Amino acid sequence: MSQRAEDLFHRASKVIAGGVNSFTRSQLAGWRPFPLFIRGGHGSRVQDSEGREFLDCIMGLGAVFPGHREPTILEAVTRHIEQVGSVFALPIEEEALAAETLVRLVPTLEQVRFCNTGTEAILFAVRLARKFTDRKKILTFEGMYHGFGDAVYFSKDRIVIPWNDTKSLDAAIDLHGTHLAAVLTEPIMCNRGYCASKPGYLNHLAERTRNNGSLLIFDEVITGFRAAIGGAQDLLGVQPDLTVLGKALGGGYPVACLGGSTNIMQLVTDDRVRMMGTFSANGIAVAAMIASLQLYETSDNFKRVFNLGSAVREQLKQEVKDLGMPATVDGIGSVFQIHFNCDSKVDNKKLFEKWWQGMLNRKILIHPDPNEVVFLSMAHIIDDVNYFIDCARETLKSL
Repeated sequence: MSQRAEDLFHRASKVIAGGVNSFTRSQLAGWRPFPLFIRGGHGSRVQDSEGREFLDCIMGLGAVFPGHREPTILEAVTRHIEQVGSVFALPIEEEALAAETLVRLVPTLEQVRFCNTGTEAILFAVRLARKFTDRKKILTFEGMYHGFGDAVYFSKDRIVIPWNDTKSLDAAIDLHGTHLAAVLTEPIMCNRGYCASKPGYLNHLAERTRNNGSLLIFDEVITGFRAAIGGAQDLLGVQPDLTVLGKALGGGYPVACLGGSTNIMQLVTDDRVRMMGTFSANGIAVAAMIASLQLYETSDNFKRVFNLGSAVREQLKQEVKDLGMPATVDGIGSVFQIHFNCDSKVDNKKLFEKWWQGMLNRKILIHPDPNEVVFLSMAHIIDDVNYFIDCARETLKSL
């Protein structure tokens, strides 16, 4: 790491707890000895505080799907700030257009409410499910992260079972059924590296929750627009009762969404469940959201990045195979991760640390935590993918 990064980190640590404003940027998350400090980004590249350029494969943990400073989104946001303003704590005309677009694109959405972060939207989803069912307990799955609200991060009313285990699912619903408000899940696990659902598992889950009178909540904060334009639910043909969207929804600007059927959302309309926030659906976020959704619907780059994701996964799989590495490569769309499969978790962790460091030394920016994933963006091109593979080959050989 650079001397400037060290100086910046020490300065920040005096006034910011841990020196950073999110755990995922911290030393404890793997950024050792210090996190990179970013000066700026454009397209698929970022520059650090020393002016070194990196191929960015973190992309704001998936939020910057269109690429850094994508021109049409930047123009829309700038125009709104200059001609309209920022926050009024009253509705603006464009909110309805954003909502209409989402309702049209995502199969199960009839009505939505906007907020600022995935954590916030999950908080509202859980509150809504509890009120709708008049039950308390929430079922989640090992390894999945749904924000840091108490209800899903640490709660006596939270039940946690293994992912993709039908027997554990059935046992949990049989045991807690009359108290179970909702099952909360990513339709495709992307917060523990990557793990798709087994064939039929989500359909079984949807049937069990429906028969039990519980709600099925899909956390599509990552998979929304990255698995398919209608989300993983559209790709997999499984219908949740409530859907949470975030990250790519704003194309790099802070906005999230909770939505579902009019029947369930009526509780919000009637104020039986209150959703509020000063910055909810602020004009900057709405402008970014509309521009992002229009881009996803119209740009050839939206489809192209899915092909790039497939290409990089297949090439990386071949490199792993040719080298005889104890590893697998999994992913979907523009999301993927390499998993090392040694005899011990300690060895897996050490190998991933060496992999991350080797890629960083070659100016490829991925997250040091193997539970995160690699993100491509609409700004990545074939030359970026080829460079990634060349660096991956060299790094894997060095392991």
